[in-house]
Amino acid sequence: MDVERAARPLTQANHFEVRLTNMIREHDPTSKILMAHYRANYTNGSTAALADLIVNITLLRNTMSKEIVKLCELGKMPWLKIEGGHLTEASKRAADETFLSLGGRVFFTSVEPMKSRSKCPRRGWGELASELITFAKRAEDMASLWAAGENAVENIAAAIRKVPGFGGKGFRASASYCAHRKLCDRHDDRHDDRHDDRHDDRVRCTRYRGTPACKV
Repeated sequence: MDVERAARPLTQANHFEVRLTNMIREHDPTSKILMAHYRANYTNGSTAALADLIVNITLLRNTMSKEIVKLCELGKMPWLKIEGGHLTEASKRAADETFLSLGGRVFFTSVEPMKSRSKCPRRGWGELASELITFAKRAEDMASLWAAGENAVENIAAAIRKVPGFGGKGFRASASYCAHRKLCDRHDDRHDDRHDDRHDDRVRCTRYRGTPACKV
């Protein structure tokens, strides 16, 4: 199979550079840890709980250091909560305490934008914290888009790109959608397999200039 030729239509259609790999997401050790973390904390199918899930996925997809993943594996990673469109004060404190307890080692060092932020973690954490505060204001609206089901991937990706600091980073939409599908099937039988032929976990995408993405 010519993987470059197979990836080209996806790249052209989505304006992302796409690489095809033989990694099945469910077999990836890090993904298994993160999914267990989501399952342990996402306990119902309400819009509010889904908004919390989305913002926590966003936090992890923007950090992803081995130390952060280890906290998830040990059940010690805080679960951020949203109330009234804002991160709770307890969530902000817990996130900051996690950053300090790890000595700033929260960012994955191999891909952008985490790579750049890892070189100056205090500034990088300040940027991410500000982005998450803005993101949290839109999370409940995004949760409603997920619940609607119709064209969920496209709608949530469009909503994320409107958030300052998140323009073009469609991988968050796909990651959130995949986690939501796996966790919510038992809550909402409106989700069916109509998206399965549109999202293959073996597809890995990268933004231009190397930023990870997964929008198919």
